[in-house]
Amino acid sequence: MRAGAKGQGMDNKKADYFFTIRTSVTRHYDFPEMLVLYVTAEDEENFEKHSAELKALIIHTGPEGFPEKDSFHLFDVESHHTMEAYYLIQNNKQKIRDALGIVEDSYLDDPETFLVIEKIDVDEECRGLGLALRLIKEAKNVFGYWPSTMSLLKAYPTNRDPFNESKTPTLDDIRSLTNYYMSDENLGFKEIDPVNEPGWLVALGAEPYYYCEDGQEAFFSTRQKIKS
Repeated sequence: MRAGAKGQGMDNKKADYFFTIRTSVTRHYDFPEMLVLYVTAEDEENFEKHSAELKALIIHTGPEGFPEKDSFHLFDVESHHTMEAYYLIQNNKQKIRDALGIVEDSYLDDPETFLVIEKIDVDEECRGLGLALRLIKEAKNVFGYWPSTMSLLKAYPTNRDPFNESKTPTLDDIRSLTNYYMSDENLGFKEIDPVNEPGWLVALGAEPYYYCEDGQEAFFSTRQKIKS
């Protein structure tokens, strides 16, 4: 799958980047009921490594809806970040419903599946091309567009300064990335609690992309858009 983008290359010369978007899904080694999703963007002509990569977990809770104690191990097994996501969901159920406009006792009250986006990395030289949003769109197109699926993401900038690995993003950094992730209306991300949980965003499923905004070839799917 190819996605074209124009950006500034080395020496401030204009360059045309054509990224190949690759998606893979595997069952988790320890808990096969949980899926691990990887999405990468590569431009092999201009870069020797991935230009951007995303990792997400697909956790199905079934009739139980919002994660209960017996699903903690699925969130905890991968990283501190996903463990934090578990407690965030547990402690902010009503705030999440309010942010998404979910009426309690509706069929969307308790999502059956969570798409937890654990990591998004964009190489510094490729930033400003919209790659992060592109990878999120791909992840949601694969698993996050069902109405009963809730996507969860933390807008937390990653530090790529090799001389200062301990640098912590400021609130302004988090605010800027939060606004960036919310800038795409189709993704539908909403803030859970900007004051107490800065950077944490949630979204319900939405229809997958079929066309680019400029009306050209299908962005994600080869299926024809149904005209009303």
